[in-house]
Amino acid sequence: MSKTVSATGVVATPSNLLGIVGDFSTVGWGVQRQIGLEMIEYGDPDGGGDLKRNNQVAFRAEVVYGWGIADLNAFALIVDKVAG
Repeated sequence: MSKTVSATGVVATPSNLLGIVGDFSTVGWGVQRQIGLEMIEYGDPDGGGDLKRNNQVAFRAEVVYGWGIADLNAFALIVDKVAG
C-alpha cells in the first residue's frame, strides 16, 4: 500500500517493502504480434447513441503487453526491519 494512495474500500495492509534493486537488464518485455481489429457498425458501444442512426462506425483494437524476469537472483528487496 502506498502512502499516496488511500486504498479506500479495499482491504490492504502496509508492507515493510521499501524498494527493489537489481539488474533490470534481465527484465524483458514485448507486445503481441497480431493485433485484432473489430469494426462495430451498429449499437451503442460507448453510450453516445446508436452508431448506425448517427451514420458512424467504431473500430476497436486490443493490444497485449507482456514482461518477464529472466534471473530472479539478480534482484534484492529492501525491507524496513523496524516496521516488520
